[in-house]
Amino acid sequence: MYLSDLAPKELVQEIFDAMKQQTLKMLPSTVNFSLRFTNEDRLRIYATEVAADAGHWRYEIRITERLLHLVTNYFFALARCVPSANGIELPDAQASGIPLPFVPQVETVEQKLNQIDPDAEIDNDRISLFLDYAREAWSILLFHETAHITEGHLRFIQENEALFRSQAAYSRACEYEADRVAARWVTERILLNGSPWKRGALIGDNLAKIDPHFLAEVASLLFLLSNVDAGLQTENYLHSDVRHFMMITNLMKQLSWDSDEASHEALLKHMTAATDKYVLMLGQPSLRKPTLIMSISLEDQGTAFAQVYDEWVTHSPEWERYRFRR
Repeated sequence: MYLSDLAPKELVQEIFDAMKQQTLKMLPSTVNFSLRFTNEDRLRIYATEVAADAGHWRYEIRITERLLHLVTNYFFALARCVPSANGIELPDAQASGIPLPFVPQVETVEQKLNQIDPDAEIDNDRISLFLDYAREAWSILLFHETAHITEGHLRFIQENEALFRSQAAYSRACEYEADRVAARWVTERILLNGSPWKRGALIGDNLAKIDPHFLAEVASLLFLLSNVDAGLQTENYLHSDVRHFMMITNLMKQLSWDSDEASHEALLKHMTAATDKYVLMLGQPSLRKPTLIMSISLEDQGTAFAQVYDEWVTHSPEWERYRFRR
């Protein structure tokens, strides 16, 4: 299969439709939401309210074509070249398809990914990996935006905009809650009979056990992309490094750990493994030791995470009455 054969819009729409079908079951009949792709010249996915009849609420989750293209090319390039996924070795690795060399001082990651030949090929096993990468990445992003709707964030902002804008703590608390809810939802809908890398090397054929580690690998790759490409940086109120730390931590909390140290070790494993894959994709020299790409130290990320958690505990009761539930 060639890069040009992929149909990313159809894939995202399929993921959205399945997610929406399940989500609407817990919402009042007066609430609905849809998906729209836009031509805005930026890298963004966001939820927004749209016009509705009195007593009804309508929302759109909007994805820019530019972000759709970037995520598609990114995970296509990764699926071509990675030697393993979640502990499962993959044969027949090839170059990512990005023209070399990559010079960060001259080009962005997005510009480089846009140069992949549309006729670049990928074999059947690796197209399956690409599809799983893309599905999990878009599931994380879509569930996050859906949580802004279901948990009442958009209604709260609409009716309390001046208050919301007056303190960045409100934004941080909403982002934390959306990540927390998304981590739970994407883990709950894991398919137990999925591909080997989704089950993971430690799970094998034990289909009675849910494993969020593949999700954590995808989340790390996704947030690494946002960290290294300035165009994907989140607003100043919550840095991408901290968002990365928050999401992986929330995913790891879906498992039982013997200690906090064991959970932290797993977090670092996914983050450093993502860095290895990212460097490989760009044709850079192999890393000799576990490495993290970040502009905020892990200690400071942990401190920021604790602060955001406290802000969520403080402010989330204020939008409790705005949440949508049957």
